[in-house]
Amino acid sequence: MLTRIHIDNYKCLTNFDLRLDNLTLPAGANGCGKSAVFYRELLATFSPGDDGGFHSYTFDQLSDGQRALVVLYSLLFATVPDPGSSDPSGNAPRTLSFDEPDNYVTLPELQPWLAELEDGAGDTLPQVVLISHHPEAIDFLAHNTVWLAREPESHTRIIEPRNDTGLRMSEVYARGWAP
Repeated sequence: MLTRIHIDNYKCLTNFDLRLDNLTLPAGANGCGKSAVFYRELLATFSPGDDGGFHSYTFDQLSDGQRALVVLYSLLFATVPDPGSSDPSGNAPRTLSFDEPDNYVTLPELQPWLAELEDGAGDTLPQVVLISHHPEAIDFLAHNTVWLAREPESHTRIIEPRNDTGLRMSEVYARGWAP
């Protein structure tokens, strides 16, 4: 567990020392350095590229999409219970919930993450709820889809997904046809 961060001469942080507990909430006005603390300290290392070497970057060197992927994969793998753990809370059932996690993520990056999510759901991840408008997510997980619909001035209702059109489920959704 990370217990302390010390930063000197990075952006607005000079001789900065932060002690961390199990839950720490850095709060303050915009521009005071809340994110800079963690962007400076977090290091992402990517698997070997064409040159055969590993490539490491600080979090602030990554694009928004790369940061999103690091967080998405971290959530997937950090919630997997440790079978060797003697801590009973380490094996407690969990629900992992994502609300539009595909923002900032390109299609070639999204597909492998969706595959990991689907492979783990019900196995290493007891329960997953994914909210998305992304066509790739809709098509890839169509067999697990629950459709919500609401007519103007009415209540939200659940619709059983049906698709006898021969089109992908995302196309049915995009055309506004009830699934």
